Amino acid sequence: MVIQIQAKYLKHFDSENAFGIDLGSQKSVICAGLNSYLSNAVISKENKNFLSCALNLDHCRSTQTRILLDGTERSVGAQVEGRKDALYGFKSLLGCFRRNNALIGDNKNQFEHSSYTAKYGREGKSNFSSEQIAAMYLRKILYGIKFPGDIPPEFANAPQESDMSIQFDKPPSIVLSVPTFWKQSQREALLTAAKVAEIDVLSLVHDTTAAAVCFACTRLPPNAGLRTPYQLIIADFGSQGLQISIFRIAKTLHGLTITALAHSWSCNVGGDNIDHIVAAYLTQKLSLQYKQQSHRFVPDQNQNQDNNNNNTKQLNDEVQKSQIRLIKAAERVKRTLSGVPAINESFELLPDFDVQLQMTREELEKLINGIDLEIKNTVESALMQALDKNSIELVGAQSRMPFLQRSLEIAINDQLSKLSIQQSPESAHPKLILSHQLNTDESVSWGCAKLAQLQAKTVSANQTRIYNSTIPLPADRARADAELNAILSMTAKDQV
Repeated sequence: MVIQIQAKYLKHFDSENAFGIDLGSQKSVICAGLNSYLSNAVISKENKNFLSCALNLDHCRSTQTRILLDGTERSVGAQVEGRKDALYGFKSLLGCFRRNNALIGDNKNQFEHSSYTAKYGREGKSNFSSEQIAAMYLRKILYGIKFPGDIPPEFANAPQESDMSIQFDKPPSIVLSVPTFWKQSQREALLTAAKVAEIDVLSLVHDTTAAAVCFACTRLPPNAGLRTPYQLIIADFGSQGLQISIFRIAKTLHGLTITALAHSWSCNVGGDNIDHIVAAYLTQKLSLQYKQQSHRFVPDQNQNQDNNNNNTKQLNDEVQKSQIRLIKAAERVKRTLSGVPAINESFELLPDFDVQLQMTREELEKLINGIDLEIKNTVESALMQALDKNSIELVGAQSRMPFLQRSLEIAINDQLSKLSIQQSPESAHPKLILSHQLNTDESVSWGCAKLAQLQAKTVSANQTRIYNSTIPLPADRARADAELNAILSMTAKDQV
C-alpha cells in the first residue's frame, strides 16, 4: 500500500464536509478541517487545512460507542452514561454470524445476524442488526458535532460557539479506520452501515496506517526521509487486540510517500482480554474474602438448577449483574494501576453489597505475564519483513499500561538485534525507545481526516461507492491485508 501526499496538499486546499472517524470499540473520535466547522467565518488559506478534533454536544473530544434507543429518540454521549439499556458492542459484531442449530450433514447451514432488541419506533419493540445500530450511531455522532476542539493560535477573531455549525447540503464524505485483523465480511458490513446512514465512505484505512499519516504530517523530523527513507513502527494497543505495522516514509520536493511494508496482529492482547483475566482474578479473590456472599457473584458451573424456579432466576440474574460490574471494576483497576502502584477502594458489587478492592501493579503484571509471548510473536511476524527502523510510536486505548509498553520495547529490540546479527555479525541495531509523540486517542481520526481531505478533492462519491462495492475477497488470508489495503486506499495522483 502506498499513500502519496503532495506538497500543495500539505499546505492548504479547500475541502468541506470531509471527516475522519475512528470508530472504536469503547469510544469514537471525529476529526475534520477547520472550514467544516466554521461555515459562517472567513478562513484564510493558511488555516483551511488545519485539522481539529470535533467536540460533541457535551463538549467532549470523544463519544462512548454506545447508543440508547428510547421511543423515537436516539441518544449518545452524556445522556447514555449510567443507562443499563444502552446498546454497545455493535462494532465487534459487524459482519459476524452465529450458527443457528445447524445439523451435521445439512447442506443449508442456517446463519443469522447478531441482533439487538430495543423499545424503539412506532411498534415499541424491534430487532435491529449490528449494521443498523452502527448506522444509527454513526449518523447521530456525525450530525451531532458542532464545535472544533482546537483553533489555531494565529486565527484572529475566533467566532463564538453560536456561529459554529456544520451545514450538510450534501451527504458528508468520510474516511473510516478499521483494524488490520478485520475480515472482508466485517469491512463490507461497516460500508453497509455507512450506506444506511446516508454517508459517503471515501475509503477504509487501517488504524495503524491512519496513525502513520498523522505522524508523517505532524511529527516527522525536518530532515528525515530526504536521503534515506524513514522507517516507522506503529503499535496500536486497542480493546480488541494488538496491531503492529511497519511503514517507510520518503520525503521529496513533491511531497510525502508513505509505504506500508508489513502488518501483524494478535487478538489475544486486547484490553477486553485483560479485563476478563483481571475480573476472574477479582472473583476468586473476593470469593475467599466474602465467603458467605460468594454465591451471589460467583457463577456455579457444576450446579444443575431448574431455570423455571423464580429463586433460581433471581440468583442467576444477580450473578450475571455482578459479573458485569466486576468487568467494569477490572477496567478501572487496569486504568488506575497504569498511573499509580496500588489501588485500595470500595465499590458496589451489588445494590446492598459493597466490597473492598485491593490490588498492586505487581499483582496485575504477574497476572497478565502470559501475554508476553503473544507480543513477541506479533513483533517477530512484523519485523521479519523490514530491518532498519528509526522510531516506535505507540497509540491506542491500552497503550498507557507500563507493562505493555515495557514488553513491547523489549520484544522489538530483541528481534531487531537478532535480525541485525544475522545480516551482519559485527554490527548491532541501535536500541529503540518507545515514543509518545502522537495523541493516543486522536491520531487515528486525524490521519483519516487528512486522507478524507485528499480524497474528497480527487474522487467523486459515485466512483467511491462503485469502487468499494467491487472489493474482492482474497483467497489467501495471509495476503488479504496487503491486497485490501492497496484497493481501499485511494490517493491523489495528479501531478503538481
